[in-house]
Amino acid sequence: MSQSKRVVLIQPASAGGNFEYIAIPRQGMLFLSGALGQWDGQYQYERQIWFEDRVGLIDPDKDLDGVDILLVTALINEAPRAYQLAALAKEYHPDLITIGGGPQMSPLPEEAIRLGKFDVIVNREGEDIIGQLCDVLIEHKSSSMLDSYLENISGISYMRDGNVIQTKRVGLVAPDFVELPDYLSIKDLSPDNPMAGGVLETVRGCTENCSTVRLSSNS
Repeated sequence: MSQSKRVVLIQPASAGGNFEYIAIPRQGMLFLSGALGQWDGQYQYERQIWFEDRVGLIDPDKDLDGVDILLVTALINEAPRAYQLAALAKEYHPDLITIGGGPQMSPLPEEAIRLGKFDVIVNREGEDIIGQLCDVLIEHKSSSMLDSYLENISGISYMRDGNVIQTKRVGLVAPDFVELPDYLSIKDLSPDNPMAGGVLETVRGCTENCSTVRLSSNS
C-alpha cells in the first residue's frame, strides 16, 4: 500500500500586478497537481494549490507544518516573493523538500537555488517527471545515492559540490498527459467562494510558426 505525503503547490503573490485584472490561476500548478494525483508510484500525494493573489500570503512556518514537499512557480514579478517564501520555508522546516520552476526559475536555476534555497529546479514542463522526482527526493534525499537518481531525470537542475548540474531535456509532454487541470485541489475554492474566472487549456504552447515575436503595450 502506497504511503501518503502532503504537497503544497504555490503561485506566489505578484509585485504590482500580473497579466490579469482578476486573480486567475495559471495552468502550470493545476496540471502538475493533476499529474501527482494520477501518479502510480511508491507514494500517494495529497495536494493543496495555494494562489496567493486569491487567498492571501502563506505563512511558511505555520501553514507548511507537516508538509512534505513544496512546489513553487514564478513569473519575473513573482520571483521576489517566491524566493522569500521558499527560503523561509527551509529555515522553518529544514527537512522540507522544495522544488521550483516556471518562466523565471526554469531558465535561471542557479539564481533560484541560491536565493530560494531550492533542492531542485525543473527546467521544462514537468507533468511527466514530477511524480518520479518527488518519489526520488523523498526516498533518497539524505542518501549518498541521490545524485545517481537525479541525473536520470530529464530537464532538472540541482547542486553538486557547489556547482549547478543540469540534466538533458528529453522529449515533449503529451498534451493529454493530464486530461484536466486539478481545480479540485485549489485552496478555498467552493460553490460559495468561486473564482471570478478560469482558463481551460486546449493546446500546449503556441500553434504558430513565427520567426520573431514582438510584444506591444497597445492592444
